[in-house]
Amino acid sequence: MNCPNCGAKLTSMNQKYCEFCGVELEVIESKPMEQETKKTFTIFSKRRCC
Repeated sequence: MNCPNCGAKLTSMNQKYCEFCGVELEVIESKPMEQETKKTFTIFSKRRCC
């Protein structure tokens, strides 16, 4: 990740300040979108024995 102010590469994800320009960084966690669960059904033919 890069600093949004100066573009310098951040050394860790939990930084509170940029090491180069000193701007305060706020970590925003994005939640992954809910994945659609696809259900597949298999139909077996039922055979009767004689």
